[in-house]
Amino acid sequence: MSLLPPNATKELRATDTVLGARIEALKELDLDLNPLTCKKEILPHLAFIYSLDISNLSVDEQRQYIHNAFEIRTHQGTLYSVKKALKLIFNEATIKEWFNYAGEPYHFKADLILSADVSKIYDEAKFKKTNFLLNLAKNTRSVFDGFELSLPNAKGNINLMGGGVFDVHIQNELDFNTGANFKLYGGVVWTV
Repeated sequence: MSLLPPNATKELRATDTVLGARIEALKELDLDLNPLTCKKEILPHLAFIYSLDISNLSVDEQRQYIHNAFEIRTHQGTLYSVKKALKLIFNEATIKEWFNYAGEPYHFKADLILSADVSKIYDEAKFKKTNFLLNLAKNTRSVFDGFELSLPNAKGNINLMGGGVFDVHIQNELDFNTGANFKLYGGVVWTV
């Protein structure tokens, strides 16, 4: 259906016909721009629109980051924004403010219990990205003191038959070059 007036020129009518067919084809195009439901191939384009760096993030983390970017920027400089930014990468992490750990005023840390879930990957890039996001979300005077990592409590029963010597050596080693401080807490409880 054309909206051209009856006295339109032949050239204008030809342009209207060609563009009309193109517009009808666009109506059939499935273009979902919601970062939570769109195809994963669209995510880099959405990140570009919002000026976000989504490298070194899983697809689920990319979706959450793009989805929450506007809210984080709207509340930038608040504790809410810092918590929201931290939850994008480490959902089980918490913020510990300076008065909760006898730190210097306006300093804060991120407490993280490392999951025993083997599908979760804790690599250097993930901590660098979190450090970057927290520094974007915090206000200017606040200082991020780093991550405090702890291992989940583990319990195990070992039945020894016939006696013998049981010697357990557990070594945890983390080597992250993220520009943030790390403290690792943890232990394993064995009942023999």
